[in-house]
Amino acid sequence: MATYRNFAIVAAIVIVAFYQTLVDLMGSWLKFDESQSHGLIIIALFIHLFTGQLKQLPSPPATLNWLALMGLSASSLVWCLAAMLNIEAIEQLSLLPILFFLCWSLLGLRSTVTLTPSIALLIFAIPIWDYLTPTLIDASSYVVMTLIQLSSITAFIDGNSIYLPHGRIDIADGCSGLRYFIIAIALAYYLILTSKTTHLTKVKVLGIAIALGLFTNWLRIYIIIMVAHFTEMESSLVKDHELFGWLLFFIVCLPLVYFARSLPHYEPTMPSANSAGVTKLTLVVSVIALTSGPLLHQLMNTKVTPPNLGNWQQLGYQQLSSPTNGPFQLPSSNLNLRKQSGATLRDVAIHWQDSQDSDLVPYIANSLNRDYWTQLQTSTLQTPKQQSLQLNLYNRKATNQYRCTVSWYRVGGMQTTHYNIAKLLQILALLSQHNQFSAAVISINSETANCDPHQQQLIDAAIETHNDIDQLTE
Repeated sequence: MATYRNFAIVAAIVIVAFYQTLVDLMGSWLKFDESQSHGLIIIALFIHLFTGQLKQLPSPPATLNWLALMGLSASSLVWCLAAMLNIEAIEQLSLLPILFFLCWSLLGLRSTVTLTPSIALLIFAIPIWDYLTPTLIDASSYVVMTLIQLSSITAFIDGNSIYLPHGRIDIADGCSGLRYFIIAIALAYYLILTSKTTHLTKVKVLGIAIALGLFTNWLRIYIIIMVAHFTEMESSLVKDHELFGWLLFFIVCLPLVYFARSLPHYEPTMPSANSAGVTKLTLVVSVIALTSGPLLHQLMNTKVTPPNLGNWQQLGYQQLSSPTNGPFQLPSSNLNLRKQSGATLRDVAIHWQDSQDSDLVPYIANSLNRDYWTQLQTSTLQTPKQQSLQLNLYNRKATNQYRCTVSWYRVGGMQTTHYNIAKLLQILALLSQHNQFSAAVISINSETANCDPHQQQLIDAAIETHNDIDQLTE
């Protein structure tokens, strides 16, 4: 009983200390139409497992474990750094090692090893899985389009778009099946934790769950396309298939649930009669280590200073209310500019932190405009100053229109051609107090599916645009 009371106190302190991070997580869990809508279910399963194991643990050690306390304090400070830099994913992920070291400091290493698999269940409630979306979309597109080609229906397939005689269906981000994939794996993991079986059987359960999660989405998309074809796009299922997807997922996963019932389950053991609670000294010192990061975050002076920008009108740019809607999409920024120069169209996005809670590198789900364009080729070019540019060739869907682009990102004076690397570079930029991000894309129309004749023109335009950005942001 004393252990439960101590953990209730610590849980209340965690909620207060990491309030904003938990609020952000709760916000993603309450968006029931998105990939993390299962988060509250994961939390409920975790509480059930954790409290059940807690009463079976041996008495905690009576002495302080300084290694665990150092790990707890270090994890809390990592959270502080991520919060200062507004890197939400690291903020949320750092809660897992914080919980691990908190258990170690309060209960000892032996008990924490027992609890670690239950703590790991929380990874399914943290929104880091969206990075799998492009891969899942590509897999869904490949499988579904193979099935369409094997079916006796008239369809034209272009990238992730399927053109039927009476309309078009896109396999968009919402069709990735990420929700089914995560939930299937999470349920399998929960079954593994609560079942007493061989490692081989556990691997089989996990493999079956992954297969069922993927198969559910592929079958869902295929059925929707077939219904769209035979109803001439008139069925309500074509536009609203949220409930249909969940019903199909439930039906497909029934074999997994049935199989799980046949697995032997762990029998709970009675707590030791002489089990003692956590000592007051251990509790106090652990709370101090736990709150070191949040306290430091409150004390740090994180005043945001916006950059001074030059006159973009004098350089021939016009300001846009939103980024360009071409094949290569720039993230929505504080300042979106466009300039037409000869055959090239130049789009520039400039962004900065305007508050402590804002991002230096703004978010964009996907730089490729999948609705209208298909990416045919990608490669890297070098300017005479050894600046890297990403060269892309696109085809407008269902047409013979081609467009070549070069693009890059710059964060605090550091340049890259990859958005994910730019997100990482913001850590170095903010630590060195460089509050400035820019991105640019230069595009030119091509009569053929070949960018070679336009490479020099694109490089020259990139050099000029580099100079323009330098004048604007100096």
